[in-house]
This record gives sequence, C-alpha cells and structure tokens, in this order.
Amino acid sequence: MSTLPVPSSDNLDLTRREAIKRAALFLGVALSPSIVRGALATASGASQPVTGKSLGDAQRAILAVAVERILPRTDSPGAIDVGVPAFIHVLYGSYLTAEEKAQLERGLNRLEKLSRSAHRRGFADLAANQQDAVLRTLAESADSDDAQCFQQLRQLTLVGYFTSKPVGTTVLQYDPVPGRYQGDIPLSEVGKSAWYM
Repeated sequence: MSTLPVPSSDNLDLTRREAIKRAALFLGVALSPSIVRGALATASGASQPVTGKSLGDAQRAILAVAVERILPRTDSPGAIDVGVPAFIHVLYGSYLTAEEKAQLERGLNRLEKLSRSAHRRGFADLAANQQDAVLRTLAESADSDDAQCFQQLRQLTLVGYFTSKPVGTTVLQYDPVPGRYQGDIPLSEVGKSAWYM
C-alpha cells in the first residue's frame, strides 16, 4: 500500500499562492507586487508587526466598517471575523508603496466626506444601508480617482478575505489534490460490489 507524503510547509505556501491567484482572477485585475508580497508574508497567520507608518484611529474605524460592508457576515464569516482590517493595516504599514498608501488614505477620507455631506454623520456611525449607499456612490463616481480608491479597497478586502486561514479551511474547505491514495484496500471496506472486465 502506498501513500502520498503529507504536504510540507512549502506546499502550504503554494496553496496560499493559489488563493492569491484565484482572488486576482475573481477581481479580474492583476494584483500589485506589494499586495502579493504582503499576502504571502502574512501566510503564517502569526501576528505581523507594522514596520512603517500606521493608519490613524479614525481611518482604521472607517476601514473596519467599509470592509465589513463589502463582505458582511452571513452564514459564512464576514471580513471582520477573519481579520481583514488587521491584514490591510499590516499591508499599509509594511508592504504598500507610498502611492498605494496615499490612495487608500484618499479613499477612506472620501468615504468620510461623502458620508458627512449626504447624512451629516461619520461613515462609521451610519446605518448599514446608508454605508452601502456611500460605498456605492464612491464606486460609481464619475471621478476616476474615487472609482480607483473603491477598487483598491475592494481588492484589498477580497485578497485579505480569500487568503485568510479561516476562509481557506472552513468556507472554501480546501482539500489538497490528489489527496490520500490507497491503492490496495479490502473490498469489504468499500462495499460489496466489484468491477469486472
């Protein structure tokens, strides 16, 4: 009886890479090298220190609400449940380029400004349907910078979500292929039928 070896940590890293590729296909865009590098670096699941500039508390609150509205909790975990805000915070502080950081800041600040002009309250303080409307306004804006800010936020959210360990193990239920092979097992273990030629 022969069996395949148990996947090594290198193979687990490949599954992370495969998740990143699938997220990119789902998004329909090429991911920036900094996002890919950050996603691979956070693959260990260990808490990653932020080595550079951090988002402010107000921006982090807006970010947390925005990612949860993009991928809310349903019968599967939401973005907050799997740590997407922390993932984006680590990417922002340690992996994103200066231009990508500035774009993320513009997007978060723009959400706040749109929220205050439409509802006279901060984005984090709005009802869920109002938050959705503000996000939709940003996404459908004729201003290409607004639309790009939304696309970046959506991209970071989806990559963080679909490459997280909880989603990979419970939602996607990754089963390594080809899996375990058992070439010689007793017929009594698989049923009473036999295949004849």
